[in-house]
Amino acid sequence: MNLAILKTARIHGLEEDWFNAEATILLKHGLPEGILERSTAHARQYGPCLRVQFISRADQVALKLYAAMDPVRAPVRTSDDLAGLKTG
Repeated sequence: MNLAILKTARIHGLEEDWFNAEATILLKHGLPEGILERSTAHARQYGPCLRVQFISRADQVALKLYAAMDPVRAPVRTSDDLAGLKTG
């Protein structure tokens, strides 16, 4: 799996740590209400065995703003991530 993560990073110009478990802390505090239901609108099927649901832009912003409250680890990267979200 690590090799697939690194290859994906190289192909898409992502940082090598793009795939990580840092956001799992949100499960302890709770996700925004309705996030899973909204994600069904952005679902994609990849073959017969893999369905991926993507969160909405509004939920991405909400989670990034939450992450921005971490004064040690998040400020610069979170700001860059927010600025990079496409509109419309």
